[in-house]
Amino acid sequence: RRTWIRVHLGVDGDKKDVRAVVVTPEEIRDCEVFGELIEQVDESIAKIYADGAYDTRECYEVAAKKEADLVVPPRTNAVLWENGHPRNMAIILIGLIGMAMWMVITGYHKRSIAENVMYRLKQLFGDGLASRKFKTQESEVHARIAAMNTMTYLGMPVSVRVRVNPS
Repeated sequence: RRTWIRVHLGVDGDKKDVRAVVVTPEEIRDCEVFGELIEQVDESIAKIYADGAYDTRECYEVAAKKEADLVVPPRTNAVLWENGHPRNMAIILIGLIGMAMWMVITGYHKRSIAENVMYRLKQLFGDGLASRKFKTQESEVHARIAAMNTMTYLGMPVSVRVRVNPS
């Protein structure tokens, strides 16, 4: 019987390469492997952009140990945590200026780079794996990531917006 796996990625927002990867069975949640992803990055991390699945105390603790700011949209029913917790500022700001403006101010749009990396991975290699056993699937994913990073290092397309004069 076929089972699903999950591929969790840590992406450098500037270089657009994959810096960390964890492959898990489908029942493992994103926030459960956050620490493992962060441990794989040797360099310092200024900011970590993640989706709402990472809005947990454990994720904030992992980011704090790495001395990184965790930029995560709090859940819609979020309440303030203890005094001085970094998550509180997000809740307060979103309440004052709205989610869209919070995303602009915090640079949250950078999270879309990771989504684009996952899209590129599936476009280049497909969304299925040839291997049947978990360990070999994990190796296959790592090989694909290494190949995709090599392609990224060789060069990414440069897009430039050009204004055309309609005359």
